[in-house]
Amino acid sequence: MTKDGYVARSGRVDLMVAMNAETYAKDVREVSAGGHLIYDSTWPRSTVLSREDITILGVPLARICNENFVGVRNRILMKNIMYAGVLAALLEIDLDVIRQLLGESFGKKQALVDANMKAVQLGYDHAKEHLPCPLPLRVERMDKTRGTS
Repeated sequence: MTKDGYVARSGRVDLMVAMNAETYAKDVREVSAGGHLIYDSTWPRSTVLSREDITILGVPLARICNENFVGVRNRILMKNIMYAGVLAALLEIDLDVIRQLLGESFGKKQALVDANMKAVQLGYDHAKEHLPCPLPLRVERMDKTRGTS
């Protein structure tokens, strides 16, 4: 939605988060020229992820999760949450907003809020240190939205 209340899909994919290695080839094809693709670079896939008209950003999410979390299931879940931290750094999203949303989602389960926030922070910190932050793409907090009538 824009500040003027317009809502529409542009038909473009300017930012793709590739979550599944089996769909990388399809994901790469869907990114619009000039766009960005983020993927887990723990296992390099340069032959699949090759396009000169987009920016491909690798983040070793599995490696970072293996170093910071215990248990296979937990590592998989936290890897998916870490992408939120990467996106927060790339798009200049306030981490306090993410923390608030986690609190709303998990209620009184502070351990879940803390674990998820740790994953977000790990992704955020990695992106800030290793990726071109911020990207030219923007999201902005909007206090007002227009209803449709």
